[in-house]
Amino acid sequence: MARRPPSNPVRTPLWRTAVLALACLPACYRAMPLDEAALLRQVRDPAAATSAGRAPAPAPTGPLTEADAIALAMTANPGLRAQRAGVAVAVADVLKARRLENPEIRIANGWQEDGGFGEDRFTMDLRWSPEPLPRHLAGIDAAKAAVSAREAEVADRTWDIRRQTRLAWTRAVFAGLRTAVEDRRAALRGAVLGRLDATPGVDPLARLRARVATSAAQDQARRRRDEEGAALQDLAKILGRASREGLAVAVGAEPPACEAPPPDPTPLVDAAGGRHPRVRTARAAYAIAEAELKVEYARRLPWARWVQVGWGYQPHVDKTVTTYRNQVRLGVSLDLPILDWNQGGVASGQARRGREAERFRGTLVEVVGDADDALRRWTAAHEALGRMQRETAPLADQAVAATAEAVRTGRLAELDLLKARLEALDVRESLLDAMRSCREAAIDAQSGIGD
Repeated sequence: MARRPPSNPVRTPLWRTAVLALACLPACYRAMPLDEAALLRQVRDPAAATSAGRAPAPAPTGPLTEADAIALAMTANPGLRAQRAGVAVAVADVLKARRLENPEIRIANGWQEDGGFGEDRFTMDLRWSPEPLPRHLAGIDAAKAAVSAREAEVADRTWDIRRQTRLAWTRAVFAGLRTAVEDRRAALRGAVLGRLDATPGVDPLARLRARVATSAAQDQARRRRDEEGAALQDLAKILGRASREGLAVAVGAEPPACEAPPPDPTPLVDAAGGRHPRVRTARAAYAIAEAELKVEYARRLPWARWVQVGWGYQPHVDKTVTTYRNQVRLGVSLDLPILDWNQGGVASGQARRGREAERFRGTLVEVVGDADDALRRWTAAHEALGRMQRETAPLADQAVAATAEAVRTGRLAELDLLKARLEALDVRESLLDAMRSCREAAIDAQSGIGD
């Protein structure tokens, strides 16, 4: 018996497959899960590259100057990086606000409105539900205002991180200088104790007091080293580092100088009311409220809910004769604001705008007041530092020099010189405190005027 040839399988035309693929292509999405292991390696070692190929956070090399620390913070601070990423979200929201509703095609075997469906009827309509143009444009303006607000928040965060970095670097520097003072004091206390132990006939109580003072100085030196480590850890966090390992600040032979305050700070205080990042942020918040109120006003305008154009093929019965004819279908739906004129939305928008206006006024008061107060504290701290540099520090140096000369001529003992140097260290410590207070006041004042 002859065999039948196998039947050919049904094959889908290539063009249909291509059309289906093109239709599905815009909906394709590739997930990007977080590589937490790589991120953890980068946190522990900022020089490590991420698996996603992103550039690693810059790692500090060598002792950091203040400018180096600020530059690193501007690129590596986690909070600032996240704030900058928010700008991209706001920019994308502008593109989203520009979106227009797609038209729809309706196909049925009957008139959809009267419900008389039948196989001998056929309709095809193209319907579009456009968003009201004034509302659409107002929404775009509101999205653009949000971009300005996010940029203002980035500027505010940048200003704050710069201030935090300068303060953390200053505290780390002076913590190191204070540690050096305590190490020197502990060494001098040990030398005094050694001198007393080597001198016959010294009161045992004097030796005991010297031993207690030496032990206390050594404990204080250890606490200062711990404080220096804590200051470096605070700086490391601002720089986006999980550990202070390998982090050091550049400390010269002399402490960093404190700048003199401006002779007339009034123009700077007035300028702070216009350029300060906090004022800019409050101004952007008011602009958002204004744009949102514009959207509420746009909702009052009547507009077409949908417009439609279509074609219908239906039977026409004339007595006993049935004929078929084509018909053009036109339609429109209008929204009539006669029951609700969006009074509630407008009132709510006006109230929000008024609230942001009051917040702007409050921010302006705070900024001007803080700047004025910070400039006064800077002036007072600089004057106190100047008095100490002109009067107290030279007297301490003269006392050490005079004691050294007396020891050389035999009028005083070596022990007296050690004590004079200990007293000079007390003055040095007070001078460092005054220098740090002056620099911190200067940083606060310069930040207060928006720098």
